[in-house]
Amino acid sequence: MFKQEYKRLIKSKATIGIILVLTLLAVISFIVTYKAELDWVEMYKTDFSSTLNRDALANLIESYTGMKYMLEYWFNSDFAEITVYVLYIVVGIFVSPVLLNQRTSGFGNMVVSRKKYKTYLLSTLLAQSLYLCTVVFSSVLIEVVLAFIIGGIGTRGSLGGYDFGVTTFVVIVAVQAFILSIYAVLVSGIAATCSTFINNKYALQAFPLVAFALFPLISAQTLGNLSDVFAKIIVNFEAYAVMEGLSSVFNADFASSAIVELLLPIVTYVSILFVLIVVNIKKFSRDYI
Repeated sequence: MFKQEYKRLIKSKATIGIILVLTLLAVISFIVTYKAELDWVEMYKTDFSSTLNRDALANLIESYTGMKYMLEYWFNSDFAEITVYVLYIVVGIFVSPVLLNQRTSGFGNMVVSRKKYKTYLLSTLLAQSLYLCTVVFSSVLIEVVLAFIIGGIGTRGSLGGYDFGVTTFVVIVAVQAFILSIYAVLVSGIAATCSTFINNKYALQAFPLVAFALFPLISAQTLGNLSDVFAKIIVNFEAYAVMEGLSSVFNADFASSAIVELLLPIVTYVSILFVLIVVNIKKFSRDYI
């Protein structure tokens, strides 16, 4: 069941479209960064005033490499937050309703008649998780290649005041892709297992965006004004925090609390998913067919 579901997802026409959309957001960010680089270059060529530090400006222009293009996209642009929204929309449209669709179409009955429901559920969730990881890592890899093509490879990068080499950059890319994948997997799993209670396909498709993007955003802007404690907690669940969380590790005033804030949504979502899986298995192991 796992292999069949993974192949079905990965071979779907939507896969290429999803990767292209995610990559397109990065490319738009690269274009914005490239225009900023051109502005600095123009200033260097035309401004010879005594107040301009030409050496510092030359160093700034030199820093515009593929590394900077990626880091600007992830940690200093609105397109990173949009990427999270798009990822949640993708999860909602293509992954969340699968369990419900298979149950209502009768396909699930055929599978469950041949194997335990628990095996069917976990295999399906695992296949969906691997699929989302494949999509995220594939899009990130393409984005990095394009960033290097546009900005050049370079040997040095910087984030939060820290300078680093290629090895650290590769680690940052891998960890960021892993974080995105984890969020996609958890949101997908929670939305899919919510079919225990939600029997409407369109409600399930909207669920990831509404529950994991819009709800934290609205809560932070409303209820967050009533309680400083709640505000500090809920902001960690907003879309921008998903992308920018890793950058807090490189801040000069880094504290262990930054790690806690980074892990808080993940731990919360893991706990919710575990409970939903248990409830789903308990219900449908008894009366699926």
